[in-house]
Amino acid sequence: GPLYRSMPCSIRRGSVGLEAEVLSYMPGRVIFSVTPRNPETYWEGHERCVGRIGCFEGIPQVWGLPLAKVQHSHCMHDPDNPARECRYIVTFVERPVFRFLSSFFIIGFCPLFTIVAKEFLFQQLSFEISIILNGLFIGLAIEAWRSALLLQNIQNNDVDNIRELLCLSDQRYMDLWRESNELRRLALHNRNISSYIPKTLLDRLRDRQQPPILGGSKREVTVVFVDIQNYSTVSEYLDPEQTIQILNECFSAWVADVQAHGGTVLEFLGDGMLAVFGAPNDLANHPSQALYCLRAMISSMEQLNKSWSKSGLDKYWKRKNISQLGFRSGIHTGTVVEGNLGSLTQMKYAVVGDTVNVAARLEQLNKKLGSTIAVSGDTQALLPEDIKSWLVPRGHHLVKGRNQPVEVFSCGSNISNIKLLSRSI
Repeated sequence: GPLYRSMPCSIRRGSVGLEAEVLSYMPGRVIFSVTPRNPETYWEGHERCVGRIGCFEGIPQVWGLPLAKVQHSHCMHDPDNPARECRYIVTFVERPVFRFLSSFFIIGFCPLFTIVAKEFLFQQLSFEISIILNGLFIGLAIEAWRSALLLQNIQNNDVDNIRELLCLSDQRYMDLWRESNELRRLALHNRNISSYIPKTLLDRLRDRQQPPILGGSKREVTVVFVDIQNYSTVSEYLDPEQTIQILNECFSAWVADVQAHGGTVLEFLGDGMLAVFGAPNDLANHPSQALYCLRAMISSMEQLNKSWSKSGLDKYWKRKNISQLGFRSGIHTGTVVEGNLGSLTQMKYAVVGDTVNVAARLEQLNKKLGSTIAVSGDTQALLPEDIKSWLVPRGHHLVKGRNQPVEVFSCGSNISNIKLLSRSI
């Protein structure tokens, strides 16, 4: 009981931002009120409140007594009905002090017995016996006084221990709050960083024990270049905000399709996008996954065109006799050097080599061929027969940067309504 009564002092000493007082006390029951000293700058969270309840409950167990029962009748952290204070109603089993009560009984009994003995007994006793009795009474009084001091010292030690316990509890919850705050900051940091770095690269960075270094290694991949068809013609009639809206809607759909098929988007290039299948992580059948991805992108563009038609945004390209927006794509499979490109202070993950150049040139070749998707012979040779049936041979063509002509295939109508993407009014 006395320890609970002294709890407000312990709370004030353990937390610089709180005031506490005892609202009511009776044997086995006490009510505390905890309020912030400065409500405007008060930041303590609900976890501290829960921790304080646990401390109140556990105090009786220090002496082997049952847990106290704590009722949290008012709470500053209640999201629905926050109060101005945290009020705790604590019911507990009192600590037994019977051996100390006997000491207090002796303290009260000795003077009374001395008076009675002097009036009625000492007159009949010899001097020696009276000296012995007086010495006995004095010894009992000293023992009673010593027991009273011991009780007071135990009480003071208990108060100090509970004060230290509260300080440690508050400090622990302060540490937990700082750790949780740091975790929230790191989670926000990771979320922000992941918006700029592909997830596959971010996972690799998290697993690294050493900082990334410049350089790379050879790897066979399938490179895909995609850009918006007729973008230059359409953008002339669009506001900057509308241009960004269309680009972001296209890129959002394309990135989702690439990631769903195990690819990684490395760059956004104006109205175009560079994606790679087979790097940075290994991907089985990456040429097939690239073709499946482009088929999904065709469906995504169909959905986007329906959305733009409902919003009336398609009027800007229909005035140029363009019924729908589509894309052109070039695909090539070969060996690249994949790794970190740039400087020690700023670098990016990239794939470099002739394979990337050929994929970019094939994307541009679509204009000459009147096609939507141009696939190199190297990629076609690695495809299963069912996917090869999508492709139509278009002969050998020279591309910029290569002395030898490249065998080219384009996608036929079997890939899923491919003609929708190049139809004009």
